[in-house]
Amino acid sequence: MKQDTSPVVFQKIESVAIALSALFIYAKMGFAWYWIPLIFIAFDLSALGYVLNTKVGAIMYNAVHNYFLPVSILLFGYASGNIPATVWLVCLVWMFHIAADRIMGYGLKYSDAFTHTHLGTIGKK
Repeated sequence: MKQDTSPVVFQKIESVAIALSALFIYAKMGFAWYWIPLIFIAFDLSALGYVLNTKVGAIMYNAVHNYFLPVSILLFGYASGNIPATVWLVCLVWMFHIAADRIMGYGLKYSDAFTHTHLGTIGKK
């Protein structure tokens, strides 16, 4: 049996590690678990850009569905010596959301269609 060594498999493994790490830190910080689904869904509002067109939709979706912003916010907060608990809460759920999307095959979008991602095509073939 041939093993799949494609970059997508490795990115999914990486995403599992990020998701579990975010949840571990979240739990260690003592945040209430009910915040996860409430905040989790908010990041998908970025897909509303697709109402305008696929280019705007892809830009808005990709801006929210990558690790640059949540990690940068936490690093800036750490460097300043003050990160409010709510910032930790939102950034950890944000990183968990991105990782969960990657695990399910929802990658960063190309501007031609919502279903065309860097991880492949979403939906039925």
